[in-house]
Amino acid sequence: MRQISVIVPVYNNPDGLEKVLFSLVNQSYSQDDYEIIIVDNNSSIDRTREVALEYRNKYSELVQLVNENSLQGSYATRNTGIKQSQGEIVAMVDADCIPAQDWIMNGVKSLETLKADLVGGQVEFFFSDNPSPAEMYDSMVHMQVKKSIETKGVSPTANLFVRRDVFDAMGLFPSHLSSGGDVIWTGAATRAGFILRFASEAKVFHPARGFKHLIKKKIRVASGFFPIRRSKNISPLAVMKDMLRYLFPPRIRHIRNLIRERGNPDMYQYLWSIWFVAWVCRYATNLGRILPISKMVKE
Repeated sequence: MRQISVIVPVYNNPDGLEKVLFSLVNQSYSQDDYEIIIVDNNSSIDRTREVALEYRNKYSELVQLVNENSLQGSYATRNTGIKQSQGEIVAMVDADCIPAQDWIMNGVKSLETLKADLVGGQVEFFFSDNPSPAEMYDSMVHMQVKKSIETKGVSPTANLFVRRDVFDAMGLFPSHLSSGGDVIWTGAATRAGFILRFASEAKVFHPARGFKHLIKKKIRVASGFFPIRRSKNISPLAVMKDMLRYLFPPRIRHIRNLIRERGNPDMYQYLWSIWFVAWVCRYATNLGRILPISKMVKE
């Protein structure tokens, strides 16, 4: 039995899948000790499956391809991969991330040295040749894994290593959710006493999003707002206050602080453009929160 199972969920992203698989088959870790499980979530772009099949056929001892066609969503897709996996450690990475060559080695090592049950790794953003204010904002506010782990006890599944016994005790991810399932599940695991740590050396690289994709992400992520709040027993009044707060623009001081703490000095010349992006993202967030409610009312 292989020690590590790497789960790669994918939906209509052939270019991203090709990059992540190229990295995964060229890891510094021995191929005898890990398996790669691609889980296709009923992709409608044929090239996605073609890329998966190319790697499955070329690396038949290393790569598996399974399908999740009954439920549409990243957590249902990951669950299918976990059920298929055999490793003592389950590593997860998104199809739009590119793991560093020593990603598996450092993730496994961190579980041991940090005496952890789960570790979330570093997500580093990279930019297009001419970075937009949206890309800059995305890189400063999303995938802040270290902060999420240390302040909230949660971690995203874009770069996550989990010991098998955590799944044995906690079960799988909430498969019905399209967003927020990783926050709910990792939060429940840490509250149950499992140790979650930040693994700075286990790195993956993620492209910073342009404006269109950033707004789509904000709406999608916000759709998981209410399930996350319910899991934390936050009162409806506090939820309403949070939504009302998002109707107002962010303070320009807040954007300056973001640039100082997480950006670089060149971003100051785009200060007001980044501020505008942040304001639009607030409206997109509230829209994402409201859409599930409107669907329930219509039904």
